[in-house]
Amino acid sequence: LTPSELTTLEISGDNIIVQCGGDGSRKDACSIAGGSVQIRVTGSGVQIRGMRMLTSAVAAIEAAGDASSELLIADCEFSGHMGFAAISTYNGDLRNQPRLNVSDFAAPSSGSMNLEVVDSAFERNDVS
Repeated sequence: LTPSELTTLEISGDNIIVQCGGDGSRKDACSIAGGSVQIRVTGSGVQIRGMRMLTSAVAAIEAAGDASSELLIADCEFSGHMGFAAISTYNGDLRNQPRLNVSDFAAPSSGSMNLEVVDSAFERNDVS
């Protein structure tokens, strides 16, 4: 696929694990390269393990959830991204929204999702 043909992997369900290989290790060399937003998470209890996310135009991962939502990113690599962040999180439960819309975001005082990033690498990103 060319970068313009890439679509975003949408994870809207709860307790979903997306991992590379049998053990979720970066060494298994699973990569997502190019595109605008590579993975969008609106579910809770989601885990992303062992993925290499390369050269997105906006963000590798865009996640939205309320204070009870959780996202774990483990043993991943984020490299060469040129958008506003390698990982972007937003307040509010937007599971029924077809697209993330800034006007739907809850005020920061309402609490945002819990994001945990462990054993991951951020390299050569040019984010603004």
